[in-house]
Amino acid sequence: IQLEQTGNQTVLKKSKPGVQIDFSGIATGYALDTIGRFLEYKGVKNYLADIGGEQRARGVNAKGNIWTIGINIPEETAAKTAILSTV
Repeated sequence: IQLEQTGNQTVLKKSKPGVQIDFSGIATGYALDTIGRFLEYKGVKNYLADIGGEQRARGVNAKGNIWTIGINIPEETAAKTAILSTV
């Protein structure tokens, strides 16, 4: 993928037809950063925000422990509460 300047326009061009760019992850990360900054501006010290499986956390949970996020077992037959690991 290359950036090309044509007059006063900048165009992305790809040399291989099958190449794709997916910008959807940028929007989610930007939204979480914006939410986090807003909460912090309002004085919120402890929060966990989740948008589509992407998270941002600060501080501790209601029990006073650092936030723990469970990673589900990646199998169709696994229960939603079946955790493979935590981070």
